Amino acid sequence: MYLLMGLGAKSFSVVSDKARKLWYTIVAVCAVVLVSLLFNESVGVLRTSMQERAAQDAAVAWLEGTDYRVVDLTLDEGELYIQIAGTGAKPPLSKLARSLEGSEVGLTGLSVSVVDERRISLSEE
Repeated sequence: MYLLMGLGAKSFSVVSDKARKLWYTIVAVCAVVLVSLLFNESVGVLRTSMQERAAQDAAVAWLEGTDYRVVDLTLDEGELYIQIAGTGAKPPLSKLARSLEGSEVGLTGLSVSVVDERRISLSEE
């Protein structure tokens, strides 16, 4: 196997010097392409994570002072889906939209679903 790749000792190698240099060049180019693809994917994951964190912070600030909490938050190709649960008056959606417009989230759409949540105490009396 090593002899075919040109990695063996020159005296035992059946591959010419020109073929060995071509092989090394191909391996180097493939390695650069692979590393650049992985780097690009990593940057995309990091950017999405930062956008989700900014959206989470905006949603938590939007719900401050209410009996609602964020249950689920998903960012998918510029669309933000938020599910909140709680009771009482629903917070105004326009406040959240303004907050998100000023952040680095860069949304194309916003969807909020509200779940009515009732809590009871199970403690012994």
